[in-house]
Amino acid sequence: MGLFNRQKGQAVVLGLIFLALSVMLMLVVYNQGQLIRHRVALENAADAVVYSQAKLAARNMNFVAYTNRSMVANELAIGQIASLMSWANHYKDVKQFTNHPMYQTPIVPPAPITYASVLSFVTTPYEIAGKGAYFAAEKFAKHVPTAVSGVNTFLGFAQGAFALSTLVAQFESSFEVMEGNQLSPDEPDIYAPVISFYFLVQNTLLTMFGDKIDAQPFVDGVEDFFDSPDTGDTDPGDLVMNYFPGESMISRNKVMKAEDEEADAIVEAYSYWAAIMNRNRDEFTKDRHWDVGFTIPPINLYLPLGIPPILTMHIDLSVTFWSGVSNDGGAIYTARSGMESTKDLETLGWSAIDIFSFGVRIDFILDLRLEVCLWFPFVGTKCWNIWDPPAWSGDLGIGFPLGQGTHQLNQDVADSKLILTDWGDVGEKNGPYGGDEDDWLNNGPFDIFHALGLAWGQVLGRYGPPYVTSSYKGAPPFLSLNPHYREKGSGNEFTVALAIDLDDIETSDSKPFNIGNSGRNNAEDWLASNEAAITYDRFDLDTCARAEETSLEGAYQKTVWWSANPMTTISSAEVYFSNPMQKKSPGYDYYEPANLFSPFWDARLIEPTLVPTLIATGELPFQDLIEGENVPDDAIGIIGWMLKRYADTMLEEMSEAILAKTQPPLTSPMEQGLDAIESPVKGAVHSAINAATSELADFVEDMSPKACLSRSFPIDA
Repeated sequence: MGLFNRQKGQAVVLGLIFLALSVMLMLVVYNQGQLIRHRVALENAADAVVYSQAKLAARNMNFVAYTNRSMVANELAIGQIASLMSWANHYKDVKQFTNHPMYQTPIVPPAPITYASVLSFVTTPYEIAGKGAYFAAEKFAKHVPTAVSGVNTFLGFAQGAFALSTLVAQFESSFEVMEGNQLSPDEPDIYAPVISFYFLVQNTLLTMFGDKIDAQPFVDGVEDFFDSPDTGDTDPGDLVMNYFPGESMISRNKVMKAEDEEADAIVEAYSYWAAIMNRNRDEFTKDRHWDVGFTIPPINLYLPLGIPPILTMHIDLSVTFWSGVSNDGGAIYTARSGMESTKDLETLGWSAIDIFSFGVRIDFILDLRLEVCLWFPFVGTKCWNIWDPPAWSGDLGIGFPLGQGTHQLNQDVADSKLILTDWGDVGEKNGPYGGDEDDWLNNGPFDIFHALGLAWGQVLGRYGPPYVTSSYKGAPPFLSLNPHYREKGSGNEFTVALAIDLDDIETSDSKPFNIGNSGRNNAEDWLASNEAAITYDRFDLDTCARAEETSLEGAYQKTVWWSANPMTTISSAEVYFSNPMQKKSPGYDYYEPANLFSPFWDARLIEPTLVPTLIATGELPFQDLIEGENVPDDAIGIIGWMLKRYADTMLEEMSEAILAKTQPPLTSPMEQGLDAIESPVKGAVHSAINAATSELADFVEDMSPKACLSRSFPIDA
């Protein structure tokens, strides 16, 4: 019994040990759960914020696409007016052609009835229709192009204003989405550090001013960091060039009166604009063709010549005859003498031509073949083609003029085409003014069939004034996608950086251990042999931060992440072009490259690339990324600088557009008036931007987890 009493209490010891282990396990689970819970919330918040930013950018690009399409539709309406004027002219003035000298011959000499008399009588209905159409179209031509051009100019400025409002919305939505993704209203632990604002501004700068950013210093830095020379597409420096392509994603185009460093890009943009305009012409504007006549079915001739059956020349000839009246015409949007310089862009406008003639056309197909035939015993005769060239085809025609008309809509009568050779080459088939390769009777107005009518039109002076209306006020300013991004199909990388201060996470653990701040070890020396073993807290949660170090990167991260002990993350997204109607199927193969004329832009999350990762970790500084005069060295200041720069650009373009539409003698007074108000207006806008950025700075300071942080957030640590 005594021995038994001495053994009591063993289970209590084991229970206490088990209880201690259980408590320790519960603490570990609780601590890990807290960290994982905050980590997941941080990742979700970053994804939601960056996706909302990219989604707003996609909305802006779709707005640009809708307004560009509206401007194209408006321009096409002007083209329809030019077409209607030309069509009416070639019927209205038909007697100028039916009275051609060749028609003064009597039909049956010496009877007084001439061919001109008969043609005048026959074409009277056309003349009446032409005069009625001309009376109505002339009223539109005097006023509608001016009004439509003004609307397009307004839409062009609206694109820039909407881009500014999108930037404001991106900042506002960032805070709202971040607040909506907090763990709870009582735990607003997730915050946006200063580097997050920089990333947003950086994307906007790359979008609108990417051509002003020199990436070479970063390329050199990345090459040195990875100790890798430029060896090809896989080189790290090439990844930097993907982030900084050296050109703006979106270009603002406007017709300029002088050449500058951006002239080639502007000419290319307006060439693309004109191509879209001409491609989307309606059938009446693009190709006005009709013909009335009779056709003699093909006559086929087969002539075997040579030395049958040894050597034979086979000649197949198919001839089709047609006789009747053919009408051709069309309108195009182009500059007077091509688009080689910005000076040519001032002559952009609509030109339309119509002509109809009667006569004869001959269409022929000639097929030649030389054949050798030999006889072999037991086999018989075998034949081989020793000469079998492709068949020759062509057509001939002669037409006599019945009517011809033109009309042009330009900014200035002096910008118009004046003579026949300015319009095209006689004998050209299926040119820009109409034609159909599948219809041998429709070769366009410059077909040889209409040569006599075209020449008589030159004699009558119908290729320039007075068949010009200067009510069109020129091509509007518009935003376009640069070629690099048309090929790429996506935009620049949006990046968001969010963080949670580890000290604000409730755990049973003490602060993370020191990795280099004791003074006994230099952080970078310590890292040199312990990089693989670094854990930033004793729960081994990798926060991707080095703010505990005494190194330059550690000091940098303390500044940009607003904490000496942060849990950090970055998330990235991009806008991309995807036409949902594009598909690959039998008989249907269509692909539309990325552009700012179709509203099919959307947003998606992507893996952060090399450059934003290096910037976030401090491996490469970002203060050298923004170039320009008087660029501030803090993120909030950069935001204000960028807004002022963009607003000044818009105001200057508005002044230039107003002056371009002002006619002498009002030009000089208008220029003086605009100069007088430009500076005060810019001052008022700058004051508004200063007030907005000041409020933003206050808001950012309130969001900071550290009360000791100053309002200015230096970029250079």
